[in-house]
Amino acid sequence: MTTSSPDDTARAIVRTLVKRLKLRPGQGALLGAVMQNAQIEGVDRDDLEAGLEHASARGWILYDPNRHWVGLTDAGIAAA
Repeated sequence: MTTSSPDDTARAIVRTLVKRLKLRPGQGALLGAVMQNAQIEGVDRDDLEAGLEHASARGWILYDPNRHWVGLTDAGIAAA
């Protein structure tokens, strides 16, 4: 069940990358670590895919579901 807007979820994911995983632009993390930490921050598992896609579309992250990897961009730092 989706509980948050894609924008709210995208921002929570970016905050997770910056604050919990301590990433800087150009760095990335495996999708599983991002998902686990985002859920700890209160992101609903059902909202994650839409949030990742939204953050990618906004240029905040580099997201490759085939590689199971999420990277942080300069724009993502600004959005956090």
